[in-house]
Amino acid sequence: MNRLLPPPFRKKRLGQYISLLGLGTTVVVSLLGLAALPNNKILAAFRRPYPRATPTPTKRPTPTPTTRPRPTATPTPTKMPSPTPTSAMTPMPTQVLTPTSVPTTTPIPAALKFGVVVEDYTNTSGQLSSLQTTLHNKVSTVSVFKQFGHPSNATFDSSEFTYIKNNGMKVQLAWEPWNPEQGMSQSTDILKEIPNGTYDTYMHSFAQSLKDYGAPVVLRFGHEMNGDWYPWGKRPTDYIKAYRYVHDLLVDDGVTNVTWMWCVNVAIITPSELDAYYPGADVVDVIGIDGFNFGTTQNYGGWLSFQQIFGPSYNYLVAHYPQPITIAETASTEFGGNKAAWVSAMFSTMATYTRANELIWFDLLKETDWRIDSSKASLQSFTKVL
Repeated sequence: MNRLLPPPFRKKRLGQYISLLGLGTTVVVSLLGLAALPNNKILAAFRRPYPRATPTPTKRPTPTPTTRPRPTATPTPTKMPSPTPTSAMTPMPTQVLTPTSVPTTTPIPAALKFGVVVEDYTNTSGQLSSLQTTLHNKVSTVSVFKQFGHPSNATFDSSEFTYIKNNGMKVQLAWEPWNPEQGMSQSTDILKEIPNGTYDTYMHSFAQSLKDYGAPVVLRFGHEMNGDWYPWGKRPTDYIKAYRYVHDLLVDDGVTNVTWMWCVNVAIITPSELDAYYPGADVVDVIGIDGFNFGTTQNYGGWLSFQQIFGPSYNYLVAHYPQPITIAETASTEFGGNKAAWVSAMFSTMATYTRANELIWFDLLKETDWRIDSSKASLQSFTKVL
C-alpha cells in the first residue's frame, strides 16, 4: 500500500493517512445507520436537546397507578398518582385569559346533559349547590366513586346522596374492584374473587342500598379497564366475567333503578382494542368514554383538542355498538394552550356527536387544576353555554 501513496505521504505520514481513512469510514457508517431510520428518528437524533412529548396519549392518565389514591372519606378519582392538592404544587398559569378572549361558543344542544365530579358531592360545605348556581342549574349528574375493598368507602349510604336526589340530579357511580390504599399490590384479587362468590354478601347489601335509594343511578363497574393503572386493567377475560356476575346478581336482587355503563378509556391509536373488553349487549345500556387534555403537565402527547382525544374512540364505538354514549370523565389543564378555547371547542364538537347524550366534567384540583373556574376565561366559556 505504501507505494500507492504520493511521495509526501510515504512512510512518515502513513499512520496519519490511515487515521483519516478510519475517520471517513466512521462517518460513512454513521450516515448509513441514520439513513436506515425513519425520518422522525433522524430528526430526533439531531434534536436531542429538545425532547418531544410522547405521541401515545392513549394511556392517560396517568402516572404510576400504584399510587393512584382516592380520598378515604370523600373519594375523588385521579388518572395518575397525585399528592394532596395544594396551590404550591398546582400553580395557576402566570398569564390568565381575560373574559373578552373567550371565543364564540356553539350553544349546547338541548338534549345534551352536563354533569360534574366534585369532592363535596354530599354538599356538606355547599360546593355542589354553589356550582349549580354558577352554572344556572344545568348540572344533571354527579359522579362519585365507591370501592369494594375500601375500609370506609365501600358502602352506598343513601344519606350521602340526599342533596343530589332532592334536586333532581342522578348519580353516576364508579364501583371499583380494589382497595385503593393498597395500590397495584392488592392483598386480594377482587376482580377474580367476585365470580367465585367471595363478595356476594357485600354485593347483596349494596344492591339493597341501591333499591332503598330508589332514584336513578348509572353504574359503571371497573371503568377504564383497557388501561394499566388499575389492578383490574388489561384483563379482558376476568373483567367480562366479573362484570356479568355483578350485573346478574343485582338484577336477580330486583335492582331496577340502575343503568349499566360500560366505561372505557380513550383509545386514540387503536380503538379496535376496546372490543376485547365488551361484556355484551345484554348487560350494557350506555357506553362511557374517559379522556383528558394534560397539555404540558405530563408527557402524554402535548396539548390535544377534545376531538383529537375523543374522536377516534367515539367514531369507532358509534360504528360498532348500538348504545348511546356518555363522555363520562373529561377536563383540560390551563398549561400548554388556551383552556377557554378548548372548552368552547368541546361544546361545539359535542354538538356534532349525535350519539353522545351527556358530558361529565372532572371538576377537581388534582394532577393539575381541572376545575371549571381555574381561570375567569375558563369559567366564562362554561357560563356562555350552560
